[in-house]
Amino acid sequence: MGALAILLPGFLDGPDLPSTQTLRTDLTEAGFHTRTLAAWTGRDPAGYLTSAHLADVHGALDGADGRVVLVGFCYGAHLAVLAADDRVTDVVALMPTRQFLWPERYDAARDTWGTTQHFDGAALPRSVLDDALRFDADLARKRLTQRVLFLGGDRDEVIRPDLVRALHDECGSPDKTLRILPGVQHDYRDHPDQIARVDAAVLEWLGRG
Repeated sequence: MGALAILLPGFLDGPDLPSTQTLRTDLTEAGFHTRTLAAWTGRDPAGYLTSAHLADVHGALDGADGRVVLVGFCYGAHLAVLAADDRVTDVVALMPTRQFLWPERYDAARDTWGTTQHFDGAALPRSVLDDALRFDADLARKRLTQRVLFLGGDRDEVIRPDLVRALHDECGSPDKTLRILPGVQHDYRDHPDQIARVDAAVLEWLGRG
């Protein structure tokens, strides 16, 4: 198959965002076979479970040989950390959440999910959160042996640079890189100049692998 890059967009993001399409094009031109997984859109509530998302990623890894890169944004980066097994050679964590949808550690005292939480028209039952909390991303991050890029933006007010730095520092990989890009915000996906900056940083790092 050759080198494979699997793109994992953010929570409720579809595969057609300009940032996802541009990165996919850039990776293809760099010689990667690419695949985008946005399994959490267009499903019944059970399809929003972290366990279902991870099963989709692992299914996409079946038959992969050679270099395999997981590229995730926000919640997708969280999934990439959890999904990385011995078939994966590189992980790119773009503005990664620490736990499911939380920038920091889950705090039950601030949990307002209730029986149902609404996100952009999707009504997600409590079971989605309960399933997500079964997975320990902190432990998974410490156990990573793959090359890992943690990338943040200095204008990101959702996943602040200090939160990205903390995840980098806690990562157990012997080959990890931290990049905080100037002038980049969390919704860089709406700004072509910021998309170009993020993509260039990802491709440059991959080119050094």
